Amino acid sequence: SQDTRLFVEGGDTFILGKDILVGFSSLASSPSGIDWLQRYLADDGYRVHIVPINEDWLHLDCLFAVVKEGLAIAYMDGFKDGLPAPLRDWEVIEASSEECHAMGSNTLCLKPGKVFIGAQHERLINEIEKKGGVPIPVDYDALEWYGGGIRCTTHPLVRDNT
Repeated sequence: SQDTRLFVEGGDTFILGKDILVGFSSLASSPSGIDWLQRYLADDGYRVHIVPINEDWLHLDCLFAVVKEGLAIAYMDGFKDGLPAPLRDWEVIEASSEECHAMGSNTLCLKPGKVFIGAQHERLINEIEKKGGVPIPVDYDALEWYGGGIRCTTHPLVRDNT
């Protein structure tokens, strides 16, 4: 059953300093995997936050993106309990369900405020610019037609923000 399988998938995972968000929709990452991650990282001071999302979303990055500390893109109705505690005071560029199903929130943050985003997401690009961010539009729609986005095709192993 889903309860005993240890799954933590990259599309569900966001590392924000010592806070780690892991989405849970029952389709990908499992509660036992999220519990294991918390036990594994607790001694190093990490706090793992389960982020319940509605069952029609595979991963957290399908409806959420970090632009920079304090600013995110999100489809708010996709969260069962609203934004998790570490993000409650963040400003949010609200995305529609349609934009997120078309991978509008599936971005790749190169450095705070500078993000790759699918070029067809013009409204979100404009909103990022209004908030002082630097969007880098990329023609990526062919992959998005198959349900993947920019973040889906990358995975940072080590990131040093110095």
